[in-house]
Amino acid sequence: MNQKIRKRILGFLLAGSIIVIAGCESKNKTDKENAIFTKDELEKQEESVIQETSEIQEDVTTTQQEVEEQEDASLQELRTKAKQENCYCAVAYLGYVEDNSLQTVRNRITEEFGSSAYTFLEDIQEEDLVVVGGCDLYCIVPIGDDVKVTVERVGLDDNGNPVKEEVIAQREKEPFVLVCNESDIMSNVAITMESENQTYEFSPYISLKDGSLAIQSDDTNIVTFDKDTIEKYKDQ
Repeated sequence: MNQKIRKRILGFLLAGSIIVIAGCESKNKTDKENAIFTKDELEKQEESVIQETSEIQEDVTTTQQEVEEQEDASLQELRTKAKQENCYCAVAYLGYVEDNSLQTVRNRITEEFGSSAYTFLEDIQEEDLVVVGGCDLYCIVPIGDDVKVTVERVGLDDNGNPVKEEVIAQREKEPFVLVCNESDIMSNVAITMESENQTYEFSPYISLKDGSLAIQSDDTNIVTFDKDTIEKYKDQ
């Protein structure tokens, strides 16, 4: 998410700089037509421009801190609850989409999580999407700071057994949205997380029994969350 914040800050700085420069050019043009500046007047004008630029930078710094605090509070709350359950990952089912375009994904997240406290979901960017193939959306939130995440496509071999086919993405601790599962019968993705000499692997899917989020894994150290609640995943 830091990349998104940097983009916003650069936008603020660029806009502010353009305003200051444009104002100075306009002022200079008028002044040249009416009078000749003295050395002292030029120095005062330069000091004024520096002061205005400094104020813009201070406003941008304040905005950056506010954005970081808001996003950190939302994400930190989820990670804190997951750690309390000794979980290494948090997973949410975001819904079903007809296509995996960024705008469609954003719309679906807004419909499902728009009124939630999980504000880190509100500004999904292209780089936050991992598309394996399918129509189901999942949010994957690694919990550890040193975690390494590998997303692989899963297919079937000649005998009909699941087999890993290729690495789709490699991530670290930042949350991402996964688009996967072309079939209701089996998951077409395997997610591997490595942290502190431990390796975990799981595949999210929707249960045909009741339509709830299910996790195919050898362990249950995964927390699931939706817009209102957060609870430890329990195998039915």
